Order: sequence, then structure tokens, then C-alpha cells
Amino acid sequence: MTPATERTDRDLPRLAFFALGALFFGLAVADRLVALFAVFGSLVLTIFLAWLLAFLVVPLVDSLVRRLHLRRGIAVAIAADQAEEMFESEQAARASMDGPPELPLVGGPLVPKRRAPGPAANDMAS
Repeated sequence: MTPATERTDRDLPRLAFFALGALFFGLAVADRLVALFAVFGSLVLTIFLAWLLAFLVVPLVDSLVRRLHLRRGIAVAIAADQAEEMFESEQAARASMDGPPELPLVGGPLVPKRRAPGPAANDMAS
């Protein structure tokens, strides 16, 4: 080995210092990124879902533009309206399967539960 590339005992502490410094800096940056995603998590999720919806609607928009000779903006509006209609119909179907909805202020079902016959239900007979 030549004297320029030869390692000495002084290089090991210097190498450890820079390696630990780089590790600490990487962990500090990762901590800041996690904190940033925690604060803006709902925004990132909203942007991701909007991108996903746009990705799924592109074939419908392209076919509306190509077959009906619509402008792209009008085709996007029609496709977005159809996506909203499908989402609302799915929500309505789920709500109909869940049973009667709860009253918001009272907290009970819209259809009252039937009581079992007993002394309170048969009060007039006595």
C-alpha cells in the first residue's frame, strides 16, 4: 500500500464519527417525514384517492370523447356524475340492508320494538 491509501489508527474514530453522524441525520430526517405525514395524512389520503378515481375514470372519459365527440371537460363531468351516482346507489343499498335507521335526536329506531305481553301491556284487563 502506498502512504496515501494506507489506513492509520486515526482514521477509525473519524470514520465512526461520520458514520454515526450520517445515521443520526438520516433518523432525524425520517422522524420529520413521519411527523409531516401524521399532520397531513388526511390530505395525502384525499389526494391519493382523487388520483385513484381519476385513474379509474380515464377509460370512460376517453371513450366518451372518441365515440360521442364531446369535449374532454364535458366528458369528465359526465364520468364524475356517473361515479357519484354509483357511489350513492351503493350507499343506499347498504343502508337498506342494515335495517331501520336510528333517530338522530332520540337515539332509538324509527320502528318501535314490540313489547312482550305482561302486566304493563295488559293494564286495562285488571
